[in-house]
Amino acid sequence: MTGQRAPRVRVIGVGNPFAGDDGAGIEVVRRLRAEGLDPEVEAVEAGDATVVIDALQGVKKAVVVDAAVRQGPAGAVGDRRYEAGQVIRLTPEQLSRTGLTPLSTHGVGVADAIRLAQISSPRTVAGCIVVIAIVVERVRPFSRGLSPPVSAALDRAVRVVREELRRRDA
Repeated sequence: MTGQRAPRVRVIGVGNPFAGDDGAGIEVVRRLRAEGLDPEVEAVEAGDATVVIDALQGVKKAVVVDAAVRQGPAGAVGDRRYEAGQVIRLTPEQLSRTGLTPLSTHGVGVADAIRLAQISSPRTVAGCIVVIAIVVERVRPFSRGLSPPVSAALDRAVRVVREELRRRDA
């Protein structure tokens, strides 16, 4: 044993930096690492939501950061409007009711990955899972860089994640 303790909390940045705004979750994790994290917090990059299933294991709390596309042309869901660059804290249960669609590849999204982890590994999956969604208008495959609204939202997303790390629910 090296003397290092297992992380208590894992921040999971989901996305693809080669698909425009889909890289927002990865960029948030990279900024958190650059700023420094407590030893009990581990930050990982998940290029695909299927990686999230494993990343949710073995910690008390997981914070999943991902880009989410607003559904519908106007971005309205019921009486709620979502604009590109908005940062929203959600539970997995709330995620399915927002009208936001976390980006996914291979047909498995973040909400699906969370459900699969909870069903397949109930004893080892994080007891507290929070999703930080960064609202995007669209994904631009084969393009690097974030749109201006999403780029402007990164500092806010980092602050929301740090606030979540300070919460005592894990």
